[in-house]
Amino acid sequence: GFDSLGLAMNVYNRLVVTRADKFSMTIEGEGADRIKPSPDNLIVKCVEKGLAAVGQPMVPLHFECQNSVPPTRGMGSSSAALVSGLAAGLALGGKDLSTPATKKLLLQLAADEEGHPDNVAPAIYGGFQVAFRTACPGQWVTQRVNIPTGLQCVLFIPDDEMKTSEARGCLPENLTCAARNSGAIRPRNSLDAPMHLPQVRRGVRGGGVPRPPRGVRVDQRRQLLRAAAERGDGDAQ
Repeated sequence: GFDSLGLAMNVYNRLVVTRADKFSMTIEGEGADRIKPSPDNLIVKCVEKGLAAVGQPMVPLHFECQNSVPPTRGMGSSSAALVSGLAAGLALGGKDLSTPATKKLLLQLAADEEGHPDNVAPAIYGGFQVAFRTACPGQWVTQRVNIPTGLQCVLFIPDDEMKTSEARGCLPENLTCAARNSGAIRPRNSLDAPMHLPQVRRGVRGGGVPRPPRGVRVDQRRQLLRAAAERGDGDAQ
């Protein structure tokens, strides 16, 4: 579901931000050996942008990052950083993150920053989300897809790394956009109607949502899909 579909997993990055006399940052867990704890860190920049969104300046802060999402593996580590940083900025600026209005604002900020909503939407709302940008008035919207109780997800996390920018460099220039992807899954005039997994499956199978060739450099991908199909999972992506 390129740029449109996203599923939240119970793998989390934990961020604690406290006011301080000067900037400081600690990073533990995934990526701690190569993510720089500096003012140029993506999380720090997003906290500043979150504060700016509510008309407040950046202040000295201490950041504690505990990462469980491996970076550059296709699991949305950058989206986790974006959402956590922006959310922290909004919270420091006095916003209640539990309200629908603040979540909507967070979605707009995060999707604008990321350029697509597929990973940031489930990071904010949880569950399985279909998200895209409306033509008018140009707002990011998302809706949860109802999935069966007990459904299990199997992840293959490759040892090889690939940045999102590199992955997008492998894509054809005329790749279907996110709005068309979501349109293949649901009628555009039914945003208030509940969505269910079979509806999404039909849209994906119908060819409206292409599989981007991000796995071109991951030679195990075909083997995994073949193994899944042989075991009865024809919906493996």
